[in-house]
Amino acid sequence: MLGRKTLTARFPRREALLDSFTRKGLRAVIFVETARRLELAEQVTVVVEFPAERRAFRVYGKVISRRRGSQDPPLAPGLEVEFPSDENRTLQLILDHAAGKVV
Repeated sequence: MLGRKTLTARFPRREALLDSFTRKGLRAVIFVETARRLELAEQVTVVVEFPAERRAFRVYGKVISRRRGSQDPPLAPGLEVEFPSDENRTLQLILDHAAGKVV
């Protein structure tokens, strides 16, 4: 989609995606570690990469929160990205892959 910024979310271990994924009511949300400063409600393309398997998925969403990194406690900076319901099929493929299922 034109005009969207792209974020790359790399998960060296599949389980790391499952740790970054949450459901907030009916909303699906992934935390993406990044130092990029994007605006709240900004539309983004998230490329979810699993480098060990050379697999990547592309999913569209919007930024709903930002977190600055800190040293105490150690927290990586990042963004929470929320996905609309029309991305549910792609999200399910990503979750199935992360769970070790054949997709």
